[in-house]
Amino acid sequence: MIKVLYIVSTLANTGPTNQLFNIVTNLDKDTFNPIILTLSPESEDSQLERFINANIEVDSLNLSRFKGMLKGSHYLRRKVEELDPTLVHTQGLRADTLAARNLKQYKKVTTLRNYPFHDYPMKFGKVKGLIMAYSHIKAFKYFDSPITCSESLASLLETKIKERYKFIQNGVDINHYTFPTFENKESMRKKIKIPLNKKVFITVGSLISRKDPLTVIKAFIQSKAFDNSILLIIGDGPLKKECQEVAKDYTNIIFTGQVEDVKDYLTASDYFVSASLSEGLPNTVLEALSVGLPCCLSNIEQHREILKLNKNAGILIETKSISEFAQSFSFIQEKDYNLVTSSARNIIIDHLSANIMSRKYQDLYKKLVISD
Repeated sequence: MIKVLYIVSTLANTGPTNQLFNIVTNLDKDTFNPIILTLSPESEDSQLERFINANIEVDSLNLSRFKGMLKGSHYLRRKVEELDPTLVHTQGLRADTLAARNLKQYKKVTTLRNYPFHDYPMKFGKVKGLIMAYSHIKAFKYFDSPITCSESLASLLETKIKERYKFIQNGVDINHYTFPTFENKESMRKKIKIPLNKKVFITVGSLISRKDPLTVIKAFIQSKAFDNSILLIIGDGPLKKECQEVAKDYTNIIFTGQVEDVKDYLTASDYFVSASLSEGLPNTVLEALSVGLPCCLSNIEQHREILKLNKNAGILIETKSISEFAQSFSFIQEKDYNLVTSSARNIIIDHLSANIMSRKYQDLYKKLVISD
């Protein structure tokens, strides 16, 4: 039995946590014994119960960030020695750097799920962000197998640091994100009180500069599709007030905040929109495709990587171009809806399902164990 220890900061309701769930719940249980170790106490939006309900063993160091800085290394070494894993799989800056420093005797895999040289400067400021990015990348030399979650992310890193990493693309649970019938869509619209006679565009994600929600809102207001459509904005963040100010005069722009299950809102929608400036391989786009939503996506490498799998599933728009996004709201509706929805779903079924992703990780684990 191969015991795989997954180390993460917490099980907060984020894309990386969802991908971790997809990996561990699709493991061959006759071959692999997964254990998750978190570094810090859980937040209110924790997915801990979801993992427990799936019979996944979860342990925690329960360290505050301050205590983690002082004694994190000691507690981590002691806990990992107690659990005695065959190999370790980490994700996230804290888990990666701690494992790199303290778990050198173990076979180690890490998955990078963002582009640090874009993400960290946007989030933490240019100087601090770049220091964090280089620190994160430096830790990878202590791992047997650093993995990126997309081919495009691997290419970006190769250009930046002249190092080529392997990639395993993110996947979607196709049993949860199912292709809805007309009756499913109608029922869900009634449930969340959305008119049946409107076209519904949806955008999902944190309201932060990297996701560029203001471009989506301004483009929707300017679009010819505006009068007969609704824009659903799922998520929260520091740009929420500014977004609401731009949309304050329009009742067909609806802010939901964070929601418990985005699937309900995707099921009720007709089209998905993302103006993001940087991604790993965006879960929200994959989930939208899985329920058959054609996508209007910013023309970044990660979005191109997805749509090249089936060009009929959506369209690409220049980043930050309000006028082009405005045109896309009408242009996407001119396409054969049966063709684009089936094309969207087929991308996930054929290439980007959770099962496909997990199998690739399982193959990697086996190779590392055999090579030991």
